[in-house]
Amino acid sequence: MTETNRRTEILNNRFYFLIELFIVFVGITIFNFIFNAMRSLFQTSTLIDTYFYHLFKLVAALIAVPIFLFVVNIIFQPKQQKLIVESDMSSSKQQLLLLKIKKSNFKYQLLWGLLILFIVYIPFSLFSYLLPGYLEFESDVIFNNTFGSYLGEEVFIFLISAIIIQFLSSFKEEWIYRGLFINRGEQYLGRFSPIIITSIFFGLSHFAYIFSPNFPGHNPLYPIFWGIIATIVGFISASFFTRKKWLFPLIFAHTISNIIAAVTLWYFIQGGSFFDLLLLLYMPLIVIGIILVIYQFSRVKKGINYIFEDIKNYFNKNQKLDETKTDRNVRIIFDIIIILIIWFMSFLFII
Repeated sequence: MTETNRRTEILNNRFYFLIELFIVFVGITIFNFIFNAMRSLFQTSTLIDTYFYHLFKLVAALIAVPIFLFVVNIIFQPKQQKLIVESDMSSSKQQLLLLKIKKSNFKYQLLWGLLILFIVYIPFSLFSYLLPGYLEFESDVIFNNTFGSYLGEEVFIFLISAIIIQFLSSFKEEWIYRGLFINRGEQYLGRFSPIIITSIFFGLSHFAYIFSPNFPGHNPLYPIFWGIIATIVGFISASFFTRKKWLFPLIFAHTISNIIAAVTLWYFIQGGSFFDLLLLLYMPLIVIGIILVIYQFSRVKKGINYIFEDIKNYFNKNQKLDETKTDRNVRIIFDIIIILIIWFMSFLFII
């Protein structure tokens, strides 16, 4: 393959990947408009409306993604045969199979969910909350908006709400960020670019809290830090998903982590001391995480090696494609452009 052909392929693959995401985002937005119109017909409390809001966003994504992937297959089938990696399964079916959990591997999926929760999510959350002023920042941008009002409820209603809302939200995010982006990205871009793209986009989606109307007055380093942490967590999750194609462990870890974060914010908003939570909640969780690392050391070590291997392979020249150093640089530049375009699209569409 000539140098010109290689770069044309890099550009074409990324262009059609973007077009596919654009069409799916349009589909998700259409279903969200329909469900929001239905939601507006019900006269409910703010709390119940919040439940419906997150439920309908998840259902819209679950319905729209496979349907519009099927539409994309029909529209671009001749072009896809030239561009994407061969597969014996349609893209919509691949996406739907992510919801399947086999009885034979459920305990391993649960184990990986626990490892990701205790070794990745919880330590990073604790590190964030130890930063002076960070809890005030996060409570302001989350609590002081319509869909964060459940943080002001009494304890029982709050806990029920946190479980419902965080499960629905985490499910939707993993379905799109890891499920859709990596499943389709691998077909167009190979194994490593989708990991980088979805990870940085996940980080930018958290950095976007800098645009919250409740942000002014807070240190601008906080949303930057939040974005960096989310990027690291996103990279670890994407690296895991690329190998296992298991969505349940990521949904489980993401949900429980968000519930713990919600408990932290709720206790802080109620006037409680973070030191209490540090002693009674986070320290026991950190101890459990250390025990898990010791007990599952071989799995943890292998996972860490995979993460560094993915980083190394992304920045190395692709030998299979006879990439030159310039080709690699072009690939990285176009990946950055894709990330920024997807981030811009996320503001235009309701996903």
